[in-house]
Amino acid sequence: MNLKKMSLREQVLTLFTVAVFVFGGYGMLRFYPMQKKISEMSSSADSMDKAVKTGRIPDAPPDDVRSLNKELEELSKELENAQIMTREVEKKLSGSDTTALRLAISEVARNAMVRIDANEEFRVTGRAETTGGQSTQPTKTRNVSSSDRKRMARNARARAARTAQASGGMASAIPRTTATVSPNMVAEIVSRMGIGAELERPMQRLTMEGTYAGLMRFLKGLEELDKMVTVVQMTVAQTPNQPPPGYNQRLTATMVIAL
Repeated sequence: MNLKKMSLREQVLTLFTVAVFVFGGYGMLRFYPMQKKISEMSSSADSMDKAVKTGRIPDAPPDDVRSLNKELEELSKELENAQIMTREVEKKLSGSDTTALRLAISEVARNAMVRIDANEEFRVTGRAETTGGQSTQPTKTRNVSSSDRKRMARNARARAARTAQASGGMASAIPRTTATVSPNMVAEIVSRMGIGAELERPMQRLTMEGTYAGLMRFLKGLEELDKMVTVVQMTVAQTPNQPPPGYNQRLTATMVIAL
C-alpha cells in the first residue's frame, strides 16, 4: 500500500482502522480475564449474602445442658479429691528438720536386725558447694573394699557411741558425712529430687548389712513410719564371707532414700 498515492482522507481512514484493530485487540486481551474475575467475585458475594440472609443462630447449644452440668460436677469432685490427696501426701512429707525421722529409721534398722555401716547425707547438685567463697568439686564415688567398709563401720559406731553418751543418744542417727554427686551420676528420678530440682527432697544414702529377711523387714518398717520414706535407688550384693553351715547368707545393701 502506497500512502503517497492515497488522498488525505484515505490515509486518515487507514490509520484509524489500524488503530482500532490494535487497541481493540489489546482491550479484548485485558477485558475478558478481568470480566471473568469480576463475575467470580460477584457470584461469591451473592452466595455469601444468601447464606447470611438464610442463616439461623441456634436458640440453645446442641449439647444437653444437663449432661454438661453433670460432667462439670464430676470434674469438680475429682479435683476436690485430688486436692485432698495432695494435702494428705504433704502431711506425710518431712519438714526441714529430719532428725526425728532419721532416728526413727535407725530404730527400724535395729528392730529389723540389720546393721547400718554408713549413713550419709546425699546431695545431688550440678554446682559445687561453696565454702568461704571458694567452690569445691563434687565428690566422686569410689569402690570400697569389704575390709575398708568394716573399718569405716567400726569407726562410725565408735563415734556414734561417743556422741550418744554426750547427747543422750539423740545424735547417733545424724549423718557424720556428706556425699555430693552430679546429676549425671544417678538415676533420673534421683536427679529430679536433687538440690534446686523440681521435686527437691532431703536424701540419705545408707549402707547396711543383714540377711535377706532382715532387709525385707527394714523396707517394711519404712512403709509403716508416720512420715513418708521412699527408696529411690538400691543395690544389693553378697558379702564376700560365706556363712557357716545352717546360717543365712548375709547381704550388703546400699540404698538412697528420700525423706
